[in-house]
Amino acid sequence: MYTMYYRSIYKIKNGTTMGKDKKQKSNKDEEVKLVVRIEAKLRDAFIEACQDTDTTASREVRRFIRDFLARSSKTDA
Repeated sequence: MYTMYYRSIYKIKNGTTMGKDKKQKSNKDEEVKLVVRIEAKLRDAFIEACQDTDTTASREVRRFIRDFLARSSKTDA
């Protein structure tokens, strides 16, 4: 099984980041890491499909989460 790690930026009060000179994103929400455990073959196929469609795994996971939340909020109302 592979574990996918997503970048995490922790901001301190003065707006700088902790760690090695990480670039700041302006006017964005704080980013956090999401750890997902999946089978190696599933991960590899997903990464390959993303590369074939000129996108990234992170972008597609974020899109899935936004779409899922939009659908689930419509059914909850």
